[in-house]
Amino acid sequence: MYPNEHFNSVLCYQNNNLITHAFSYFMKAFLRKAFYLYYDGFRNMKLGKTLWLIILIKLFIMFAILKVFFFPNQLKKDFEDDQQRSNHVLEQLTNTK
Repeated sequence: MYPNEHFNSVLCYQNNNLITHAFSYFMKAFLRKAFYLYYDGFRNMKLGKTLWLIILIKLFIMFAILKVFFFPNQLKKDFEDDQQRSNHVLEQLTNTK
């Protein structure tokens, strides 16, 4: 073993560990800054809050209410158990007409 070989391996480990900690620190700082950017932006807007509320209400209507009334679960209606449903889906996906 060379005199500096152990020292170099310890130094490489410490540098790698240092890089990992530095990346973790900067990533946390970036995420914190990004969060506060949006937090301050939403806190200070007046018209935007109303528009976001309208968007969220429309999304709720589209995905919760319309799905229940206009898009019934066809597989559940046509097949009795999960095995039959999965076989039907597999046949439809692999069937090349």
